[in-house]
Parts: sequence; C-alpha cells; structure tokens
Amino acid sequence: MYIKLVKVYSKNNSCKEIEFKDWVNLILWEKSDKSLLGEKKYKKTNWVWKSIAIDVIKFCLLQDFFHSRLSKIPRDLIEDEEFYLDLIINNNALTIKRGIANEKNPTIILEWEEPIMFAKLDDASEYILSLIFTNQYPNLSFRNFLAPLIKEEECEFKEITKYYSEKYSPFEAAKPQAFFFWIDLSLLKEIRQTIEDLKKVSAKESSLKKEIESSWEKLKDIPKKINTIRWELKTFEEKIEVLETNLASVSIEENLANINTKLEWLHILQSNLIRQIQGIKSLPAVEKINTNDIKNIYNYYTEWMWDAIKKSLDEVIKFKTKIENFQNVLMGNKLAEFNQELKETKGKISLLEQERSKALNLIDNQWLLKDFKNMFSILSSKKDEMTEIEYRYNELERQLPKKRLLNAEKEKLMSDLDNIILSLSENIKEFNDCLMDLWNKIMWNTSISFQIKTSQKKESWFLDFILRADSDWSHSVNRTRTFTYDIALMISNVTRGQHPKFLIHDNIFDVDQDSLIESLALLWELEKNNTFQYILTLNKDKIYSDDWSKIDFDVEWHKVLELTKTNRFFNFEYKEED
Repeated sequence: MYIKLVKVYSKNNSCKEIEFKDWVNLILWEKSDKSLLGEKKYKKTNWVWKSIAIDVIKFCLLQDFFHSRLSKIPRDLIEDEEFYLDLIINNNALTIKRGIANEKNPTIILEWEEPIMFAKLDDASEYILSLIFTNQYPNLSFRNFLAPLIKEEECEFKEITKYYSEKYSPFEAAKPQAFFFWIDLSLLKEIRQTIEDLKKVSAKESSLKKEIESSWEKLKDIPKKINTIRWELKTFEEKIEVLETNLASVSIEENLANINTKLEWLHILQSNLIRQIQGIKSLPAVEKINTNDIKNIYNYYTEWMWDAIKKSLDEVIKFKTKIENFQNVLMGNKLAEFNQELKETKGKISLLEQERSKALNLIDNQWLLKDFKNMFSILSSKKDEMTEIEYRYNELERQLPKKRLLNAEKEKLMSDLDNIILSLSENIKEFNDCLMDLWNKIMWNTSISFQIKTSQKKESWFLDFILRADSDWSHSVNRTRTFTYDIALMISNVTRGQHPKFLIHDNIFDVDQDSLIESLALLWELEKNNTFQYILTLNKDKIYSDDWSKIDFDVEWHKVLELTKTNRFFNFEYKEED
C-alpha cells in the first residue's frame, strides 16, 4: 500500500505549483517581520505562506471546506478557482479536481478513464478508499485514515493521537493507530457501542434514582412506601364501597338536574294535551239533519230556480255524511288518543317526581356526599401516586439486569481485545526496537517506550497508545517524540504493511537546533534504504545557520518550494475573514 503525491496546482494559476519527489520534500518559509506588520497581522501572516499550501493539499484530499483555512480567504478572490492534485495510489495514477464554487462535488480522473464527478464528498471518499484498500476494507473513513498522516501545526504535536485542532472523539483518534498495528477495528466498534449502551443505562438509572428520591424517599425505603400506599388504597376502596351503597351515583346533583329538565318538558307536554282535549270538548254537539227535510227543500227550490242549482240531491247528502263523520272522529277517536297520552305523561311525571324526591333527600345529607367526594379524590390521587412510583421503581429495577448483561458483554469483548494485544507482544517489542533506534540517533539515548494498553477506568475510552520519553513535558522533546513515532510507523516492519508510506508535518521542527539537525540527518540516512514520501514545512532560518555544516543534507535538492515575503503561496494579498 502506498500513496504518493505528484503535483498540486490550480486552474487559474492563483497559487504556486508544487511538484513533489520521493523521500523528503521541504517547503521552506520565511518568518514575517513583526516590527513591520504589527502584532495582530504578524500572528495571522506568520503561517499563511506555508500552512495554506498544506491546506490546499488537504482540500484536494477532500477535507471539509469550512474546516480549511481556504474558507477564511475572501470568497471573491477564489470563487472561480479549481485546485488539482496529481497523485498515485498503489498502481493507480489519478487527478483529484475540486473547485471552490462546487466544493461538495469533486471530480476524480483515473488514468485512461473518463472523469467521475461525485454528487457528494462521501461518495468520492469511498471511491478513493476502494483504490487504497484493494483486498480489505477496514472500518475507517478516508478522513479518519488520513488524520495521522497529515498533521497540522495547530495540533502542537503533544500527543500521537492528536492530529488537528478540531475536537474529535478518542475512538476516531485511536482507530487509525489500531489499524497500523493490525488490531481488529470491528471489535473496537463493538466495544464502543457496548460502552455507549452502558452509559445510557447508567444515565437512566441515575435519573430514575434522582427522581424517586427527590419525589418520595430514599431508594432503600421505596418498597415500604409502595406497601404503605397499597394498604391505603385498599382501605379507601372499602370505605368508598360502603358509601356507594348509600349513594346511587357519584353525580347526584348532575342526575337531579337531568330529572328537572325532563320534568319541565313533561309538564309542558301535559299542558298542551289538556288544552287540546278541552278544545275538542268545547266543540258543539253534532246536529242530525233529516234526509226527507233536505229532499223537500231541494224540490221546492228547483221548481223556480231552474238551472241555478245544479248539484244533485245525492251529492248534497254525501257532503252531509262527510261532515258528520269528521265530527264523530274528532269527538271520538282523537279525544281518546289525547286522553291516553295525557295519562302516560302523568305517569312519567309521577315516577320522575319520586326520583327527584330521593335525590333531594340524598343532597340534604351534604356531609355524606362531601365525604364521598373527598374519599374519591384521595383515592384517585393515591392511585396516580402508586402508578407513578411503581413504574419508576420497576423501571429502575429493570436497569440492573441490563447493566449486568452489558458489563458481562463488555468484559468478554475487553478480554478478546486483551488477547489480541497479548498476541501482538512480539510485534510491539519489534516496533519499540525500531523506535529506540531512531530515538538514539536523534537524542543519543534509548529512553523512549511505546505501549498499547486497555483501560477499564476511563468511562469514555478503553484503549490507550502510550508513548513516553525522558523529559517529555518539554515542548521540544514532545515534538521530537511525535516525529520519531510517526517515522517509525512508516518504516517499521511491524506497521509499514498498513501504512501508505506518506506523511506530512506542518512545522513540527519548532525545536532546539540540535534536535532539528539530528532529525534531518536521520531522514537523510533513511532515504538510502527506505521508500517513503515525507513533506515537511520548515522555517528556513533554522537551516541556513552555522550548525548546518555538521550534516550532509542537500537542502536545495529536497526543496520543492520556498516562500518569502515577496514569493507567497497565493499570487495575491488578502486578509483573513473571521
């Protein structure tokens, strides 16, 4: 596995083109003059010339734009710019093209193939990972894999698992280190998930305990509290059962209101029926007219009226019969119906009056009704309390077996991890030998050690990569220690099979002059027998000094770019935006 950068450049030539070599690549930079720039501008301009070059490389390697210093450059200066990175991954030559305007849609051009424009960064990352890991595909994102390979100045090089200034989880930081040492990342992921589940259960347990003790009593007294409430409930239910014998309903007053409404309606109905019956009875009695009398009158008038009367005698008689029948129905049948309905209405009124009398008698016993209402209210409150306390206590009790199960699962997984680390003992010993050899050539002693250990004490993390050296509280020693470890990862037989033999350090050698000279001498020696690509930004004032004659290191040959006040990385001046 290897990654090799070939060239970085831009479409509009807004920045310097850098062509990279095998082995060591120096990007030299000149410090700004604080007296000329002023304190505030000095702090910003001090790193702009060299660190922004590293940021362009990281941008082409799909770093998030808004975590890049490029996002601080005024947008109108680079809006139309596109950056290109030519590189080789294993045996694949490719170009990554990424523009500022469409920074989420990079294009990857594999040699002899059509360009692929990706809809999102994650898809492009997956594609590059497929080129890096041809036979295996670890649980690593492309960004995660690159993190220990490109270390920016802001990480300060204090810890081997701190790669950049952004905050990130210990899990994400440790994953690439574990990968270098052939540790199963899926096991780490499983352990992490188990720890997260344990934290959730513990948080819920703590929250429930706090709620219970703040609302009721100490946890140990809760079973007694539950029994007490259960007994009170039983007592109240018995008392209410006695009261319910005397009270037909809890809603007596509401029942009385319904009775009064029905009575009012029935009294109105009764009054209407009485009026209708009286109206029928007030009609005059039906007068019977003799049919012979009608005939005589008819014959009398027809003699002198001629055609003025055309109705026949039969029609007159039929009309007389209809009137008589109507009067008989009205006086007989209808009157009987009204009388029957009146009788039924009076019966209903009588029954409702009896119910009303009983309800009024119960309401007169106000103390009984009040006692019932109070007891019912207390019973309801106790039931709610019982439901709440039992639910929370039972839920708390359920957390214990969950916790035990997760702890047992964690212990088993941690045991598996311990066994893996134990199986790596010889590899770790060999890595330490490489580390000591490098350290001895720089610091002239072997007081450095590396360990991989599991930890049960830490709540959030469980695997530590421990690198120690004498005086590692010192700024200079810390940086030299990190440099030595990173180089060892790249060349050691233990880890180089998992390493792309590619490394970038942004100003790691802010160290004492002796450590710098010995470190570069070491790199010069390593170039002779190892294949790797190491890109380093370095203050040129440290190189062009009287001490430099002590080592045989061709600065000019290794230099790929030199930045000065008049030869900046970008071909325009700008002030960073906040």
